[in-house]
Amino acid sequence: MIDYGMKKRMLGVGVITLLILFVFLITYESKDTRVNPAYKRSSMMNLQLTHKKDNKIRWILSASRADMPVSERKIFLKGVKLRIINDPEMILASGSGEYNIEKGLMTLSQSVKIDTEDGHFITDTLKWDTKNNRIFTDDPVILKGEHLEIRGNGLRADITSGKVRISKNVKAIYYF
Repeated sequence: MIDYGMKKRMLGVGVITLLILFVFLITYESKDTRVNPAYKRSSMMNLQLTHKKDNKIRWILSASRADMPVSERKIFLKGVKLRIINDPEMILASGSGEYNIEKGLMTLSQSVKIDTEDGHFITDTLKWDTKNNRIFTDDPVILKGEHLEIRGNGLRADITSGKVRISKNVKAIYYF
C-alpha cells in the first residue's frame, strides 16, 4: 500500500527546502561581486539633438534609439539621420553610429548615404569631425550627380569650403 501521509510530508519538506534555498540565493551578497559601471546605461527612443553655435543651429541629429553608458562620454545610435546646416545643406543617413561628445567625432556605419542638392554619396562607414567640420572614410565611395558618377576608395571633404577629394582608384563617368 502507498502511504499518502508520508508522501505529503516528503513533498512539504522538499518545498520548504526549495523556498529556503531560493530566499538564500536572492538575499546573498558576495564580497567578490562588484557592479561594473560600464554596464549602467540610459537609453532613449526617438532622440533629436540640436547643436547651436553663435546662436545658429549648425546641425540636427535624429536617431530611433540612443544608448548612453554612464561611464563614457559617448552616445551609441541606431537609425541615424543627421542634417548639417551649411551651404549647401547635407543630410546623412545610416543604420547606426557613435557620437564621441568630448572629441566631437561622429562615426556612422551600416550603409551611409549623404544627400546634397547636387547629388549624393554612398559608402559603408563615415566619420565626421564636428569641431573642424570635415568628413572622411577609407571605404569605397560612390558620388552620383545629374550627369556624373565618380567611384573610388577613401574620401576627405571639408564641409565649410565644399572641397571633396577621393583618395585612390578614382573612376569617373560623365553623362551627356
